[in-house]
Amino acid sequence: MTTYVIAVVNVVVLALAGPAPVHAAAPVVLPVERYFENQTLKGFDVLVDRAYHERRRDLFPHNGLRNQFTGFHAGADVEFYSGQDARSEIPVRAIANGEVIYVGTVPGYGGLVVVRHHEPEVVTSLYGHVRLSDVRVRTGQRVTAGQTVAFLGKNFSAETSGARKHLHFGIHKGPALDFDGYEQTREHLRAEWYNPDDWLVRHGAGRDPRLTAATPTSDPTPAPALKVSSASDDAEDTSWLSRIIDWIRNRLA
Repeated sequence: MTTYVIAVVNVVVLALAGPAPVHAAAPVVLPVERYFENQTLKGFDVLVDRAYHERRRDLFPHNGLRNQFTGFHAGADVEFYSGQDARSEIPVRAIANGEVIYVGTVPGYGGLVVVRHHEPEVVTSLYGHVRLSDVRVRTGQRVTAGQTVAFLGKNFSAETSGARKHLHFGIHKGPALDFDGYEQTREHLRAEWYNPDDWLVRHGAGRDPRLTAATPTSDPTPAPALKVSSASDDAEDTSWLSRIIDWIRNRLA
């Protein structure tokens, strides 16, 4: 009889405890400060062609390292090229836990770091135009979300492949190592790459302030009233437990 009572009590305790806690997913963070606000150059899916280069000769004014890549831009450019930003060290951070799969120089990027992630989904993240002389990670190293992996290269230098100081940030679908900064068709772009802004927002790395609507001065729809627990509610919540205890006592009688 004692064993029977213990079993019943365990059932009651489990019912009161509720479901087992669900562990939070690995965090996702923005790759650089002011990520959304400083996207003043090429965004994801922007078509770059000869006409674009002619209109934006200011991007490569000094050293002749003209970027002749064309196609649909496979990432987002986050600029830090003027004022205090141009003189400051801008750290670049891993967006999530993962493993570094490439550190080196790539034409069009200058310095490039690539990290493979398995959570919250299998992707690779690209961090282009970084200074390789003091990159904080090496190939094969595990990194955590928010860890500094590099610093942005200087304006119009080999570190940035002659471009203004900015981060080219891309998210490639799947585990493969892909350096492409442009795709020749929009269909291939969407098949191989995520829009990094959408991906970051979807995984909780912040809200794009450019898409945040202005807060109205008054809300015509009142918020639903919160339910406040009362003494009668508490009595109703505990009455079923009392009935179970009475039932156990009757079984033991």
